Amino acid sequence: MSKNAVLKEYETLAGKAAPDGRRRLLRRLGDLFGAGSLASKATSRDLFADVVGRVLEDVPVKVRTEVARRLAADDQAPRKLVLRLAGDHIVVADPLLRTSVVLTDDDLVRLASEQSVDHLLAISRRATLSKAVTEILVQRGDRAVLHAVTGNNGAEFSEAAFDMLVRCAGNDEVLQENLAGRNDLTATVVEWLRPLLTEELTIRLAKADIAASQEGLDRLVMVTAKRIETELMEVRQTRIDASIMADDIRSGVRDLDSVVESLVRADRALDIALVIEGLSEAEGVDVSRLIFRKESGPIAVLCKDIGLGTKAFMAVARLRERRLKRAAPVTRAEIELYSRMSPEEAHRAIRVLKERRKPEKQAS
Repeated sequence: MSKNAVLKEYETLAGKAAPDGRRRLLRRLGDLFGAGSLASKATSRDLFADVVGRVLEDVPVKVRTEVARRLAADDQAPRKLVLRLAGDHIVVADPLLRTSVVLTDDDLVRLASEQSVDHLLAISRRATLSKAVTEILVQRGDRAVLHAVTGNNGAEFSEAAFDMLVRCAGNDEVLQENLAGRNDLTATVVEWLRPLLTEELTIRLAKADIAASQEGLDRLVMVTAKRIETELMEVRQTRIDASIMADDIRSGVRDLDSVVESLVRADRALDIALVIEGLSEAEGVDVSRLIFRKESGPIAVLCKDIGLGTKAFMAVARLRERRLKRAAPVTRAEIELYSRMSPEEAHRAIRVLKERRKPEKQAS
């Protein structure tokens, strides 16, 4: 009997079997696929996925977990079935999210965007992770996810992801240590890390009972400092340049829209954020973080409040589209929101924000 004939026979049984029979059927199908009996042809794999899909709903988590574990180790597993189980209960999904090579970056981005924090934690422990995936993990993950992904040497991070991690690391020693130990730090992270190279590093080494002489520690600090000195200077220069641009715009020497459009063409998102921050009256707002957030409202309000034109904002919105890996319709909706927003509405929103912050400033 041919492979497809065997599968069609099982398909018939799938529609008739009682729950206990379906469990046995599912296990038998898993045995066949795991043994390579059905994995050699795409048609067989597709039919296998269809048959298994028909019985999945009626079997307990334990049985679905068995199937998921077998599929996780198989680089020829049916993608449709792997995707379905990867969005299942975390006990079922975990082995697939951690190890299945069938899952693409696009699959992982979608799963990370839609599933639970437990699913994010499993994804964060994959052998390798692209920048697109880690951005979602950092945006949606809790502390455990941030610890896992920053401790993963196979994970790559975009500038936006590193910026978000820096903001979260203030009182988190594990996150600080993970970031300090990475060799792919961006200039933004370096600027934050520099003060930690003496006091914080010494404290962490002492807490971990690591035997390090003062001479050895000093040597470590010197080597690390030399490696990051160039990047640190670049960051300082960026902040100086942004401050000068903001002053020139305020005094009328330079045109706001022209400056922003020029920075967009150079893909200098951090500079754009610093210029907006320098011109805005919304004190205490971290624009460098807002510019990488998915929500359109906050960045739109800030841009409208400082008088950024619609054309220039369109350029910013498209930069955000590239950085956030989002769909074009979302960008169009963001631009439409901006074009409908009046300067008065933006000014009112900023005034409300400033009033809300007054008690915080008085308390501090």
